[in-house]
Amino acid sequence: MPVTNKRKAVGRDAAVQGTNDSSVLSKVSAVAQGYFLDDYLKQFVFNEFRSYYARWRAVDHCVKQFLWLTESCPRRQVLSLGAGFDSLYFCQRAEGTQSGGCLSWTSQMLSGARLLLSITTLH
Repeated sequence: MPVTNKRKAVGRDAAVQGTNDSSVLSKVSAVAQGYFLDDYLKQFVFNEFRSYYARWRAVDHCVKQFLWLTESCPRRQVLSLGAGFDSLYFCQRAEGTQSGGCLSWTSQMLSGARLLLSITTLH
């Protein structure tokens, strides 16, 4: 198999593995909410939750630190690039950490942006 075909296969494998990872996390959330019972899922996700929590904590800390350090600036901007839903703005707005001259931008894939718009306009 030529090298380029191997790279494409590895890329496809990683994409499929990514759907598995998010699916398992969704299943664990459903079990936690009592939708169904599965005592085995937790054996597969410990590292997934730990790594996600570490990433979330790092981003949350950096954005809060930025907002605190630039509190006296009349105009500030936070840009979030993503491919899905990100509740960072909503959480920080509820905490009061994003106020007074702070403009938040979230860039999503078009399909995700349409769905997010439809959800936020309902509430």
